[in-house]
Amino acid sequence: MFKTVFPLVSIMFVRFFGLFIVMPVLSVYAMTMQGANELLIGLTFAGYSLAQMLLVMPFGRLSDAIGRKTTIAIGLAIFAAGSLVCAYSTTIEMLLFGRILQGAGAISAVTSALVGDIVKEEQRTKAMAFVGMGIGMSTVVSMIVGPVLASMYDLSMLFVVTFVLVVVEMVILFVFVPSPAKVHYTFARKTTTRELLTHRPILTMSLINLFQKGLITMTFVIVPLLFVRTFGWEKGDLITLYVPAFIVAFFAMGISSMLADAKGKYKLVMAISLSLFALSYALFGLSASQTVAFIGVVLFFVGFNMLEPMMQSLITKYAKAHERGNVLGLFNGFGFLGGALGGVLGGVALIEGQMVWVVAGVIVASVALLYLGASMHNPARLKNLYIEAMSTDSGKLSALEAQGKIVEWYRNDTEGLYIIKYDTGHIDEERLRAAIL
Repeated sequence: MFKTVFPLVSIMFVRFFGLFIVMPVLSVYAMTMQGANELLIGLTFAGYSLAQMLLVMPFGRLSDAIGRKTTIAIGLAIFAAGSLVCAYSTTIEMLLFGRILQGAGAISAVTSALVGDIVKEEQRTKAMAFVGMGIGMSTVVSMIVGPVLASMYDLSMLFVVTFVLVVVEMVILFVFVPSPAKVHYTFARKTTTRELLTHRPILTMSLINLFQKGLITMTFVIVPLLFVRTFGWEKGDLITLYVPAFIVAFFAMGISSMLADAKGKYKLVMAISLSLFALSYALFGLSASQTVAFIGVVLFFVGFNMLEPMMQSLITKYAKAHERGNVLGLFNGFGFLGGALGGVLGGVALIEGQMVWVVAGVIVASVALLYLGASMHNPARLKNLYIEAMSTDSGKLSALEAQGKIVEWYRNDTEGLYIIKYDTGHIDEERLRAAIL
């Protein structure tokens, strides 16, 4: 499994390194640009997320139609163009346009869907954990390299590095990433977006993703300026804040993966992460103590890194196979809407007297999402059965699906298998095999 996923982990490492190398210092350096103010700084974060939100579902549907790898390549090319615009920006308006163009390469959902396509469902949480670990490692490295490069050169150098890394991603994509198996899906019609929004677990997880991505964007707007303005830090000192936070968060991610994957404690991990979000914002948002604020930042990134790898895997467990691209598009669309809102709210929070209201909103939202998350059913009951296509016929499977005995089934033409998803609360493997064979 690791050999299959490693090239995609490499792509995600490079992609997020290129993204996060800019994030820790963007607000403090962009503030020096012509025409910059707190609101426009927030919009440079929000513009990226807004473009992603608008295009992530079209990219998901496009990937279902023309293939994941081709769609990823298109998105990477657009992201590269946006990086060059940002690199040569001299005004805040030009930087904002470049960030929007970067965001138009909305391939995050497609990449997650490709992981789902090439990895068996039972191994998907572990595969997503590897992807999450790659993201975590890239984040730690970028937190070191970003502030150092920006202090040695300037912000434009970071975008040049991002452009070069996109070229590397293209090579990895076409040389090392395996093509997904040819699959024949059994479905009468496509599921509409409205129907997906009425699926409570999918909607709940999409709302949590909106909240999580909003917080990460808002944090990167607020925290650098908070420590520079309030506590008198130099821009180059931010490395001493981010690196310890992400090292602790990296190890927390391993613990959360074990709880979610091995123990099926998805809701526990979700509850811990949401609680840490509320606590962390109360600490660094309201405290006048540098030490307390530092602890708050560490706790925030612990909560974020615990939740992030699990979310991408968990949403695919609730989605049927033929819906995966669309569901991930919806899920990530909510996330990018959150990112856009987080950028704007981060700019608002920097205005004197507004931080307390932002902190109150984070706490209320955390409690509401804790309640919604507690009501979700545990997908650990869903299992897959793999049967050689020659050993049964599709008529039996269609009949069992009509009777509600199985959730879905489809044929993997490349490996000559039927993949049958069933709910262990309704039927066990022995009875299912007896009914099929």
